[in-house]
Amino acid sequence: MKTTILLFTALLFVAGSAIAGNGSYANNGEEITFIKNNKKLPDQYVQRYFRSSDVWKKFTLKNGKWYVEFDELSGSPHRAFGKPIAINAAGNLQTKALHFLNTELKDYMIAANDIHFVGSTVGEKLNYVNFVQYHKGKEVLFSSLTLRISHNDKVMMFGLDIYKDMDINVNPALSPQDAMSKAVQGLVSKIVNTGYNKELKILPIPEEDGYVHRLVYEVTVHTTNVDRIPGKYYTLIDAHTGEIVYRQNQVLSCTPPQPPPPINIQVQGTLFPTHPYDPFAVIPLPYVKVTTTSSVYTDDQGQLILAGAGPVSATISLEGRWCKVVFDNGTVAPSITTILNSGSNTIDFDSVTDIKHLTAYYHITKVHDYFKAKTGLTVMDIQMIANVDVAGSSCNAYYNGDCNFYAESSTCNSIALVGDVAYHEYGHGINYEAYQAYGANFSSGSLGEGYSDLWAMGITEVPEIGIGFYKMSQNGIRSYSGAPKVYPDDITGQVLEKYKP
Repeated sequence: MKTTILLFTALLFVAGSAIAGNGSYANNGEEITFIKNNKKLPDQYVQRYFRSSDVWKKFTLKNGKWYVEFDELSGSPHRAFGKPIAINAAGNLQTKALHFLNTELKDYMIAANDIHFVGSTVGEKLNYVNFVQYHKGKEVLFSSLTLRISHNDKVMMFGLDIYKDMDINVNPALSPQDAMSKAVQGLVSKIVNTGYNKELKILPIPEEDGYVHRLVYEVTVHTTNVDRIPGKYYTLIDAHTGEIVYRQNQVLSCTPPQPPPPINIQVQGTLFPTHPYDPFAVIPLPYVKVTTTSSVYTDDQGQLILAGAGPVSATISLEGRWCKVVFDNGTVAPSITTILNSGSNTIDFDSVTDIKHLTAYYHITKVHDYFKAKTGLTVMDIQMIANVDVAGSSCNAYYNGDCNFYAESSTCNSIALVGDVAYHEYGHGINYEAYQAYGANFSSGSLGEGYSDLWAMGITEVPEIGIGFYKMSQNGIRSYSGAPKVYPDDITGQVLEKYKP
């Protein structure tokens, strides 16, 4: 009944709107969920384990750089995107997608007869192809095999939410009538009628060391309450024990007319919170400029409340109070123009820019806030330019009043992806601006390098600088974990050596 992956903690998959608890009652016992923690973030050590597996290394060796987030319980790639992969097969979208799954991802795949085609959609830019998993003739709920394929037959993204090694009895112990009787237990509203799906399903439930698989009935219970508001409860009943595993009211009742809510904005993007050898994540973007009739900025959590009701047209730019991102000495920051409505609005920058711009922006604003919190000084309350993917050289970064990061090369990743390099280059700016604010000049190359590294180590609390710099190694570019260096015995004449402790 349980699929076990050693060493791992649970990564929650979303099964509709969740109410915290595990078989516990909420809303007077009417809504129940099996989901224990719907806010758990990926574990960087578990993600690194799966990315270093022979299977994933084999895939990237053949297909180039791909970013991936794994389901930490099943070991399957939940979402992956990267360098487009050509499909060398004729036929319709279903045939091409299956060819890709069974050739490029065969080491992750389940039996071919357990894959059922759901459908495909031809979009303006991409084709969307979707499958679900079956096991012993039963659909596995919340399973998904999804691909995004360009119109010239190249896979841009895929996801495999599938479950292997299921040990489950698919013969129910409960009758459908017993399941419907169980489904109404705990409901305080009047029961109008009850129905069920004749096709039983398999439900994967995440636990600490793997998935538990339950054979379930899908039961729908219609109710009405004292205010004559109807209810429609989608319910999953364990077909062996009769336990209510999940129940949710799909009817949302309205209240008397209220003034429209203000415009709430959350700005976010996918980036690397540390470096490209740790997992990427969707992170709020602080201090981003939002322009309607005037310009305002999100707070340190990427949030903003605009007075008045929507809809209103707005332009949101990757240009904040403390950082503006440009590409290769350009002048224009990536931006989104959209319509903001009353209530919640989530603005995701992934559609208009890439992970390099977002990562650089995040780390420049982070080191600004760190410096200000530590010193109380305002000398760095200026908009720093983050110049990303500078051409003409490689494997380096520099400060010249702006923070400049060289583009990806055959030996190095895009330097904008490495957080502590951003902290280091920003540290040079701190050296110059802080000294000038007090009427002095900073001119020591050796001390400048050392001071700049201190800002990086202060944030990361790691003595190794530049992890993620190189493609062929996960080592940094220098380390402070060795024996101290003493002046003048260890002086070499090199700026980057003289400052080391």
